[in-house]
Amino acid sequence: MGSEEEFKIEMGASGSLTKIYHNKPYPTISPFRPELSSKGKNVVVTGGGTGIGKAIAIAFAQSGAASVSIVGRREDRLVSASKAIADAGVGDTRVLYRVADLTDSSSTQAAFKSVADEVGKIHVLISNAGVLGKIGPVASVNVDSVMKAFDLNVRSAFNAVQAFLPLAGNEPVIISTNSAAIHIPPIPGAIAYTASKLAAYKMFEYLAAENPELRIVQIQPGVVATEINEWMAEQDRDKDRREYYYCHKKQSRTRTVADQFVSQLNFQDNSASG
Repeated sequence: MGSEEEFKIEMGASGSLTKIYHNKPYPTISPFRPELSSKGKNVVVTGGGTGIGKAIAIAFAQSGAASVSIVGRREDRLVSASKAIADAGVGDTRVLYRVADLTDSSSTQAAFKSVADEVGKIHVLISNAGVLGKIGPVASVNVDSVMKAFDLNVRSAFNAVQAFLPLAGNEPVIISTNSAAIHIPPIPGAIAYTASKLAAYKMFEYLAAENPELRIVQIQPGVVATEINEWMAEQDRDKDRREYYYCHKKQSRTRTVADQFVSQLNFQDNSASG
């Protein structure tokens, strides 16, 4: 974390449902808290090779999960992430990775079955894989490019859910990484990302309504300095605005989001959260 200044912003007067904004992990959501332990749980994180997904996987390893498996398409990222997860873990957490095309049902099911064959029933699915998609206005953006965003942001979520459920253990948990972008006024040019993320949000909402026995939580982080958002820094040369987008170092922001995911295991309701 270095010498980065820690801060929190009181948001009560703004009408925000989130009353305090943090830029660093804080004790309430620490994965090292005994009551937030994921001991005995087998966790699968899609898109776990980089960014928020990697940080989530690390947090579950720190909370003592029996196993943490990451699934994605780039083996080099999965290999390096697996080492980071193993190094951060406590106890005997097993770390696995599987290369899969999450937009392909057969590939996704094979990856999940391979994990279950090694570790047993899967208790937690983190549906995290996503893509920004083609940037461009509705009037002229290439529609096929927009549909590619739907493939990864929506189809991959469907495939992960359908691969997970037959292999799920007792009290299964699904946590989805969505985006705050679906709750704010339109961002010109970001139709592929926001429309597909909104579609994924509704899919998980329906999944919760149709399966009340599942514990489903959706988290909508703001802009986090990961690979998916690097274009912002390149296009925006104004220092003040760039710091607004990125807030602070990547690691602290991704760690804060990741620790929130671990804390969701302590939720007592089975509904999708907004």
